[in-house]
Amino acid sequence: MLPNTIKKFVTRLFSSTRSGPERLPVETHGIDRRKVSRHAIKVCEVLRQHG
Repeated sequence: MLPNTIKKFVTRLFSSTRSGPERLPVETHGIDRRKVSRHAIKVCEVLRQHG
């Protein structure tokens, strides 16, 4: 069982099936985007682009 779990994890880790960032609705996470600084958003975007 453990080897299958590791295999699934590694497969998901290195798969590139997503075309971009996953966007969650505010109802899911409760964070209002207007209360997040533009600098914090920029940092997240740059980190996402560069892996």
